[in-house]
Amino acid sequence: MPRNIHELRVTCFALQLAAADPARHRDQAHYRLACIQGREDARPWGWTVI
Repeated sequence: MPRNIHELRVTCFALQLAAADPARHRDQAHYRLACIQGREDARPWGWTVI
């Protein structure tokens, strides 16, 4: 459960960054959202540092 909460928090942060600077963060934010929605392969996901 704590891992899921953390993943949601960092995904929300990535989405906030993407709203401020879409060219730089949009792809990573969408990828993270797809991961936690189950539309990507199982963990470990290939998230990059934002």
